Amino acid sequence: MHAAILHYGTIFHWFAMQARKILWGGEKMVRMPKFVISVCVLVISLVISFVPVAQAAKPVRIGFGMALTGGLALAGRAAVLAMKIWRDDVNKRGGLLGRKVELVYYDD
Repeated sequence: MHAAILHYGTIFHWFAMQARKILWGGEKMVRMPKFVISVCVLVISLVISFVPVAQAAKPVRIGFGMALTGGLALAGRAAVLAMKIWRDDVNKRGGLLGRKVELVYYDD
């Protein structure tokens, strides 16, 4: 007992260590959080693995009327061409909020 008292430094520290062993299980106190964390990680991994993968979202449809025939056809075709170039550029970059862009237009 004297060696234990000398090893820990003070008798108060020795009593505190004995109380810790009795109340909290001594060395098990260090291992318990690792076990709990491991179980939590395992449970979370299993839950995430069963979450269904989101299906492809519907495209964003942009509709408009444009003069494609008649006196304003030249300007209308240029505007449609510009919209198609924009659509292709946006779709190449991943779309709007992850959704592809689709143009729906008619000749007014």
